[in-house]
Amino acid sequence: MDKHPRKKRWPKVLLTIVIAVALVGAGWYGWQWQQSRATDEASTQQSRNAQQENGESRKPIEQRFVQRYYEVEFSGAERITEPPEIVGNQAADRHIQKRAEDRGYRLQYTPTGPLKEINGEKLQPEALNAWKKLKQAAGEEGIYLDLVSGHRSIQTQRIIFDSQLRKRGKEKQGSPYTAQQIASGKADPVIEEILREYSIPGYSKHHSGYTIDISDSASSKSFEEFGQTEAFQWLSKKDYAKARQYGFLPSYPEGVENLGPQAELWEYVWVGKDNTEFR
Repeated sequence: MDKHPRKKRWPKVLLTIVIAVALVGAGWYGWQWQQSRATDEASTQQSRNAQQENGESRKPIEQRFVQRYYEVEFSGAERITEPPEIVGNQAADRHIQKRAEDRGYRLQYTPTGPLKEINGEKLQPEALNAWKKLKQAAGEEGIYLDLVSGHRSIQTQRIIFDSQLRKRGKEKQGSPYTAQQIASGKADPVIEEILREYSIPGYSKHHSGYTIDISDSASSKSFEEFGQTEAFQWLSKKDYAKARQYGFLPSYPEGVENLGPQAELWEYVWVGKDNTEFR
């Protein structure tokens, strides 16, 4: 027989149980905290995303049209990365380019493959097919659209801008502006007048082959007065629903600032049907 009484061990066992329970409890609360934190972070991110989407949706639809164009990657075309020459003098050209960019003009795209021809105008194949469908749909509803202009080369745009600059220089001072006068800013008022109507080379959306100028052939108004025609009302109602149905967005709609030129209600650019959907 053991002469010494056996010590009771239950306090140690109890202590072990208490510690184990405490550890399990701490782990459970820690897990709960992590889960709560993850849920809060996810909720915050969802809220931010919703705010961003709501912010986008609150923008005027015309502004979203313009923004969407610059988000599209065009097949069959590549972005122009170097500004082309305008008058052939580096200082004068850079001055004109700076004035244009300050108005919102941006370097555009140029074709990388062959274009399709229709009535003397050239377009990217996708844009041409969409234009034909749009024109047919309009005709079925008694609206008669005509294609005024399609692809325009950098060289053609250079000739257009330079001829306007020379013409207005003669009207203003009796002779064309010199490169020195242009670079010094003396021709700025005239340059601003031209930029309201004409792009400089490299900055026209017509370079890509995806852009069209159109008119209402049933109207006596010029294509520059397209906004006053029945065809424009048909094309633009319900946020340009008819244009968007065939993948077109207005290039320079009214109500948007810093576009480059003033609003041009006759110009539309094909971006593809999928890119004309907005929430």
